[in-house]
Order: sequence, then C-alpha cells, then structure tokens
Amino acid sequence: MRLTKLVPALALVAAVAAPSAAIELADGALTISGDVEFSADFTQDDDGKETESNTTFAHDVDLSFTYRVGDDVEASFEIEEAGESGVKMSSAYLTWGFADNVSLTVGKFGNWLGDTDQTINGDFSDSASGNDVHGFQVDYSMDIDEASSLHLFAAVTEDIFDSDKSNGDLAAAVGAIYANDAFGEVAANINLETQDNSSAGDKDSQLMVVNVYGTIDVVEDWTFGAAFYYMDGSEIGYQFLDETAETTIVASAYATYSAIPTSFPSEATLQISYVDYDRIGADGVADLMIQGAYFFKPTSNNNFTIGTEIQYVDREERSAGGDSEGDLTFSLKFSAAIP
Repeated sequence: MRLTKLVPALALVAAVAAPSAAIELADGALTISGDVEFSADFTQDDDGKETESNTTFAHDVDLSFTYRVGDDVEASFEIEEAGESGVKMSSAYLTWGFADNVSLTVGKFGNWLGDTDQTINGDFSDSASGNDVHGFQVDYSMDIDEASSLHLFAAVTEDIFDSDKSNGDLAAAVGAIYANDAFGEVAANINLETQDNSSAGDKDSQLMVVNVYGTIDVVEDWTFGAAFYYMDGSEIGYQFLDETAETTIVASAYATYSAIPTSFPSEATLQISYVDYDRIGADGVADLMIQGAYFFKPTSNNNFTIGTEIQYVDREERSAGGDSEGDLTFSLKFSAAIP
C-alpha cells in the first residue's frame, strides 16, 4: 500500500534497495519479486427501489523480473494473471542511466499518476489514474541536501487515459516529486492527450489532466495522504466511468494509524473520496465513497498480510426523477509477497 507508483526510471536505485531475491548470473543479477492475492467481496446494492446482494471472489498473481544488463542498463518485465482476464505481460521496459542522475525509460510501464489507494478495493482516484503506457520517459533525480530530494520527468507515450489503443494518438506529460525526510513527499504532474470521440462525429477530444498528490508523516504513528485530479475534455468530452464527461474533479484523502496495541504488526485506515463530473447532454453527477480498512500480519512476517474493509458508496441519481443509490461492501483479502 503505497501512495505513489514506482517511477520506472527509479528501478536502477530500487533494485539495489528492494528486499527481493537476486540470482547472480554471468553478466549481472536477475531480481525476482511478486505476490499472490485472494479477495472476497460481499455487497448490498440499493438502487433506491430494491436491494440486491452479491458475492464476488477474485485472485491476482504477478511476478516481476529485473535483469541488470550492466552498470547503467536494466531490463524489466512483469507477468500478471487475474481471473478471467488471463495471463498478460503488464509491463516490459528498458532503463538506461546515460548521464549522472539522468535516465531514459522505453517500453511499456506504469504511469506517474498518484492516487490514495490505501484500501482493498481502491477509491474514486483509481478511476482517474490512467493506464499503463507504451512510450519514452526521461527522468532527472538529485539530492537537495541530506534530508530532501527532487525528481523531475517528461514523457511522450500513447494514450494515458483512453482505453482504446488502436487510434494511434499520443500523450505528453511533465511532473515533479519533492521528498523530505521531515514530513513526507509532494508531487504534481500535467498531462495532455488527444482522443478520438465517435460520439462527437469522430472529432478529436483534447484532454488535459492535472494531478497533485502527497503524504505527510509529521505525526508519530500517523500517515496522512491526499490526491486531487482535474480533468478537462473541452466541449467534445472524453470517456470517464463509461460515460462522456466534459470536466471531472476527483479528490481523496486518508489517515492511517500504525500503533494499534496488538501482538503483531497492524494498521487502520480511514479513506474518503469524492468525484464530481459534468456529462455531455446530461446532468452532472457527484458521488461519495467512505472506507474503513484494517490490515494485519498475524504471523509477524511482513510478507503475509490479511486485510478487511467496509466500504459505503453514495451514488447520485443518473437520470431525472431517479433515486440515489447506496452500495455497502464488506471485503476480505489475503496477500503473500514473493520476496
């Protein structure tokens, strides 16, 4: 459970520090890591007229491989299997540190957008956090002093937010991450993307996304985090939550307490997220999600975690005269990391 996704170009540093198994080969080291997860969701859906109960079981398995080609080059890929979606290559990229503190990443990799996914099922910030991307990313990292650092990046990729990868549209992004041992980290990025929009006569939609996120660790045993997205798709709109939206605001925040008096490591999180978006040709929608999660390691082994969660979603009516919807979900998750 981390606020930020690992920037691919930081792999040259992360591979050294990560608690992963390393196999020494002739020309370098092969690092292997991954996890196995199983979850169960028990949901009551209330559409304002009737209540329906559903039970869902899911699993996820992924393995990550990183091979150090040389002092300045690494090759990485990740294999993932998640239920009916089958086995897929979720990432495959090369990272080349071609100058001091500067690196180039090429291939398919996770994007740089930050969310507040500290729970089992994620929150509304997940819906705005985009896709894994194919493309190029240049990164620059520097230590400001002994306690703080700055990371800058620029990227040109295929669509970040459009799930249809067949149109050949490009996207560009720039961003920065500032980290300080005294309080945590803050980050911001700006993303521009062109999307084909068949609902607007195949006209192109120009999408701009501003993302700001951060964590604060100034209070002992507490961690606070927040994320904010502003998405503007001009008058044509863009696809968001299976609808055509014009503008979207997503905000989320959480507080995690880790000094629970148990005989094993555990932590509790309260997370709130909110989404408000204007739909093309329809009324706007505003939804609220509240989540309470508890994660514990019953064997005191950091590689095995059990999580529980209660989630309530208040969904505004989608049509004139409709009723608001309320979904209540209880979740249970087992996770084992492959070190």
